[in-house]
Amino acid sequence: MLGCAQAYERGERLYSQGDVPGALAQWRSIPETSRDYARAHARLEAIESELAATLQRYEKRAEFFEGEGRLAEAVLYYRLALKLDPERPATLERVQNLFRAQHEQEAAERARLSRALAAGNLREANASAEKLSKLNPFDPAIQIEVRQVQAETGAQVLRSLEDGKRAYANGDRAGASAAFQRALELDPENEAALGYLSYIRRYDQEVAEEDQRKRTAAASAGRAPPPPTLTSQDILAEGHFRAGQQAEEAGDPYRALEEYIAALEIDDKHQGARRRLTALRQELQPRLPGLYEQGKHYFQTEDLEKALSVWHDALLIAPDDQRTKENVDRAERILSRLEEIQTRGP
Repeated sequence: MLGCAQAYERGERLYSQGDVPGALAQWRSIPETSRDYARAHARLEAIESELAATLQRYEKRAEFFEGEGRLAEAVLYYRLALKLDPERPATLERVQNLFRAQHEQEAAERARLSRALAAGNLREANASAEKLSKLNPFDPAIQIEVRQVQAETGAQVLRSLEDGKRAYANGDRAGASAAFQRALELDPENEAALGYLSYIRRYDQEVAEEDQRKRTAAASAGRAPPPPTLTSQDILAEGHFRAGQQAEEAGDPYRALEEYIAALEIDDKHQGARRRLTALRQELQPRLPGLYEQGKHYFQTEDLEKALSVWHDALLIAPDDQRTKENVDRAERILSRLEEIQTRGP
């Protein structure tokens, strides 16, 4: 009996150290005749149930990352599933195939990145760097390359923004527009460039609608009257508003909602952002029940990443929906637990 008690305690110790298979083996070794059998059997049932749920969540996360093209993260979670249950030949084969695909794609993308940098094509270099970072966020060498491209791109974008600001301040709207467009070629969602361009277009429309006498007088003075002075808040809020409009035009209403919300966080008096946010939320209101049920389905099938994605969209439409907020909290707590298991063991 002493040996059985020691087996039970050894199992608890191994489990606390992260050796789940070792703990299970210890508890299974306790015979039915032992007084420790009942509590060992209860522990076995609880841990095996927990392992089954964790295993399913690992594989769902792996499938999600694989579908997103985030192959290194997919391989990681398939491997974690194999660690919990090594007797899964289909999963092992999937890991091996994904690992080969990951390295083939990394090699091809790094070659493209090198060619783009050699040609001075920062736009193409950024596209390759983004793909590499998505493929494998864990490789330090890749991250160094990505940061170098981002730093060079950021410096070029900043130079273009400064050129645009100087031209704008001097009343050279054509020169300012060209400079801000150069910035957007490298950073299509740059709020400052989008904001300035929006104000320039608006100002040009106002100038075009002015009285002929005023426009003639301005022309005789050698140039158009200077555009209005803008604060950084004006520009950034307008940039987010314009990004929201672009998202709507591209058929991405949820991204549009995010941009309108961001604009109002910077300038809560931005009438355009407030008007479109209110109108778009009303337009999307009929989608709420379907989004909630879709998220619930993903949650029940342990597909937590997709559940959170759908519920976050629902909260963009109805940010005060308590039922959705509670479900998001539950899913995030489970994912947090999975991250703990990934780093420290079950």
